[in-house]
Amino acid sequence: MTSPSLQQKFCADLSTIDNPLLIIHGGGPFITQLQRDLGVEDKFNEDSGMRVSTEETVRIAEMVLSGTVNKQIVSGINRGRGRKAIGLSGRDGSLIECVREPSGKIGDVGIPRNVNTGLLKSLVYDLNVIPVLSPISNGVAGTPEEGECSRVQSSSAVECSLGVLSLSLSLSLSLSLSFCFSLSQTLTHKDILHPPQKRYST
Repeated sequence: MTSPSLQQKFCADLSTIDNPLLIIHGGGPFITQLQRDLGVEDKFNEDSGMRVSTEETVRIAEMVLSGTVNKQIVSGINRGRGRKAIGLSGRDGSLIECVREPSGKIGDVGIPRNVNTGLLKSLVYDLNVIPVLSPISNGVAGTPEEGECSRVQSSSAVECSLGVLSLSLSLSLSLSLSFCFSLSQTLTHKDILHPPQKRYST
């Protein structure tokens, strides 16, 4: 969501939602822009169209996603007249723990394996705040990737949400899952679970 006016309206609307809410965001265009500013080449896998992440680009992604983008969303919600938001990444409180994507074709990308649902429950239900979560994670404790920073592929946000789903089921709560994309066409469930063989521009 690169339009400031659209982002402002979107955040203001989110603050007025009464139901428990969790936001998981991306920020690909902002990552691309900072990489260009720093002279870092942006590479994409030819087969999948997914961004290839190196140790250097993961550091950039963390700066952008857990820094600028996350705080813009949080401050936008907090300027609204409703509930307040708190910005976090998957590394905070071990909210998301990942294993390395096995093919190696898209680099240092994590696939979510553990979600700290207890912390999410406290934030969402006990404190009634809106967690705004950037898709940056640590490796699973006890594995070679423990403590390593990984970028969670945006399409894997579905997998991150499964932890929230299990939490809601254990508490006998209803759950709605919504996707917001800056794309020019409608996505099918296959596009979400198995990204199309092309790279979209926003």
